Amino acid sequence: MRYQSRKIYLYPNKIYYEISSDPPFLSNTKHPSVKLNDSVGIVMPFRYCEIEANRDIRVEVFQKAYFANINDTISSFNSSDSSLNRIWSLCKHTIKATSFAGVYIDGERERIAYEGDTYINMLSHLSTDTTFDIAKNTLIRLINNPNWPTEWNLLVPELFYQYTMYSGDKDILQKYYWNLKKKTLIDLENNDYLISTTERKIPIILQFELGFRNYKNFIKQIIGYKRPLFYNLRDIVDWPPKSKEFDSIKRKVVQIEGENDNYDFRNYNTVVNAYHYNSILVMSKIAKILGYQKDEIFFTKRAYDIKVKFNKAFFNNSKKIYFDGIGSQHYSLHANMYPLKFGLVDPKNKSYVINFIKKKGMVCSVYGAQFLLDALFENQEIDYAFTLLNKKNTKRGWLNMIDSGASMTFESWDVIYNPSMDLSHAWGTAPLNTIVRNIWGIKPTSPGFKSLVISPKFGRLAYSEIKVPTLNGTIIGSFKILGNKENVITLNVPKEINATLNLTSRGKPLFYHLHSGINSIKFYN
Repeated sequence: MRYQSRKIYLYPNKIYYEISSDPPFLSNTKHPSVKLNDSVGIVMPFRYCEIEANRDIRVEVFQKAYFANINDTISSFNSSDSSLNRIWSLCKHTIKATSFAGVYIDGERERIAYEGDTYINMLSHLSTDTTFDIAKNTLIRLINNPNWPTEWNLLVPELFYQYTMYSGDKDILQKYYWNLKKKTLIDLENNDYLISTTERKIPIILQFELGFRNYKNFIKQIIGYKRPLFYNLRDIVDWPPKSKEFDSIKRKVVQIEGENDNYDFRNYNTVVNAYHYNSILVMSKIAKILGYQKDEIFFTKRAYDIKVKFNKAFFNNSKKIYFDGIGSQHYSLHANMYPLKFGLVDPKNKSYVINFIKKKGMVCSVYGAQFLLDALFENQEIDYAFTLLNKKNTKRGWLNMIDSGASMTFESWDVIYNPSMDLSHAWGTAPLNTIVRNIWGIKPTSPGFKSLVISPKFGRLAYSEIKVPTLNGTIIGSFKILGNKENVITLNVPKEINATLNLTSRGKPLFYHLHSGINSIKFYN
């Protein structure tokens, strides 16, 4: 956290005063940070302005604010849950306020585009807006400026796929198809289709193909430096790790426990290989979009093979849950929520994995919370997911950010978990896309939202209203409980969209093909 303050001295007969800013911080204005155009000037997060003056003086304050091409007026959400409404507003403002760099950045402290941050930032942005240049700029930047976390490199095919599903831009998949195949790290697979970044040296040519250009690191690897800092790929699981950090409030170095649930890192890690499986599966979808039939068949088959080997390598058949890695006896939240999220868990074992996850609680970061919420909603653990979303009286929740005075989502749940956190981190906006994609269940099923599915999971809500913009028009929805277990959902669907509604009524699945215009459907608990 950092701040600037100014004292302005008043002079007789001078009416207008412009408050200048400090020179830019070198730590977030040079590579790899995103450089702003000189015409923009210096940008700082704004918190408040305190004016002390004679009460008879009339004061008018004009704030200069800079945003990239973003439209936050075309989407909306309201519900019977006032806490959820507040969280929506917090997250939505965060998306707009952090847009100034023209790419998705990780926050004010670094202003760097990271793959992990981009995933959440982009889903939240594109769930509520139809301007795509920020997303596209970020994806291209990440191809040319990758970051060290193994899992986040594996996330790149998913980023491109989701971007295309919202924007309809297939050309970007075509242009970077070779790069996306490399990002699956399929070149690191052993005979069991599992990958490791520590079992053997990662070929420098592969690092180069992945986009790394830090030649000093290449030289140090060739010489034989052993420090992991010089490795371009390192497993992360979650952030921050257990470490010592300087606490600016206590003015001393303190030990923080980290957000990876004491993950036991091994050569072959469960989380990394879950990401690897997902990247291969996503490549089959990308190949299908582009009409690459041979690649689609190859990646579909490879994903199946990985799934079989993954469960054989990482699943404890007696405990019915996943351990952290081959040779580990530790069972973390992350080693179980990622297989659940990515569809790796055998149906007969799901109840055991889900029960373990629920016993663990929110022992992950705001980044990990995205995948935890997805896993819960997608596996019908709706009530527990709602509990995590708007839980009160806990440090690990979005209401704690609001109660702490947040105007944007934090980098971490609270300063006690990360004393060096910044207060403007869009990777904390998981609830925004969760409301659209999980609670209302609105997701594109073909590029550019030409077709979509609506699979709502309203849980505890008594009523809700939503507006979701797409390239082909705005989806407007409302829901309310009528009484006697009777509910009604009304959906206004643009004529250019092929929409399907999936509901559960009296315990049975119902499927409706929605016509253009207003659809009103009753269903029962």
